[in-house]
Amino acid sequence: MLTPAEHLLIFARLPEPGKTKTRLIDAFGSQRATELYRALAQHTLDMACRFASQRGCRLTTYFSGGSSSAMAAEFGGENDYREQQG
Repeated sequence: MLTPAEHLLIFARLPEPGKTKTRLIDAFGSQRATELYRALAQHTLDMACRFASQRGCRLTTYFSGGSSSAMAAEFGGENDYREQQG
């Protein structure tokens, strides 16, 4: 198995109202703050997947909240999702 020398890491969180973008809740409300985060995270992951594919490097998304399967259901299953530790 070929192991690329380059490895792109993304850190994300499962979008959950009241737990995501909490500093924006006062201005936008819990649901809209979560929707904003979801859109920004999806864009970031889409761009990271494209970049990793073009560069031939590995891509891993470390997440907090939820599970690997929840992240895959939310953002797409082609990514390597790993729970963030510490």
